[in-house]
Amino acid sequence: MRCWRTGGLTLPDLAEPRPEVVDAWFDDVTSAEANQAVIVTAFGQLKITGAVEPAIVALAVAANARERRATELARTANPRWTHADAKAQADERIRRALLAMA
Repeated sequence: MRCWRTGGLTLPDLAEPRPEVVDAWFDDVTSAEANQAVIVTAFGQLKITGAVEPAIVALAVAANARERRATELARTANPRWTHADAKAQADERIRRALLAMA
């Protein structure tokens, strides 16, 4: 697994899409926050400049894939999660919007 190490913090490679690698990150809250930051960056760049750099779109699509995987794992771990369907639907809407940016 490729990672960046800075100031005592280890961040996963945000372009990593393989589930077997990504699954190892889910115990770390930092990965969810990093995913959200990347996705928000894409939408923010679109709002501010009217376009999104292809590299940012690629990172955001990978982050969304990780978020969708996290939702699947959370649903499996907690079948009584009342907001699982809403989260999955939101993840899918975000995925479609990101793909439209490409």
